Amino acid sequence: MARALVSALELPLGRALGLAHEYLQGEGAELSLGAGVAISIDRGEIERRIRERLLAGAELTPPRRRGRPPGRPARPGS
Repeated sequence: MARALVSALELPLGRALGLAHEYLQGEGAELSLGAGVAISIDRGEIERRIRERLLAGAELTPPRRRGRPPGRPARPGS
């Protein structure tokens, strides 16, 4: 959400993070920017984009190795 605020409104990242946090703490669909200015945010769309990114990231992450770590090769004669 902060990323969308930065790109759409050219807000500084710190301000965008603060506004995103404020919005997520509330229940409404509007975000007050101060001085009588408010924007409407489609919360469902933001959540859908987050899910898409999480799924894409999960697909790129290789599975962890299981079991014992590979050991050194056995010495000849052991």
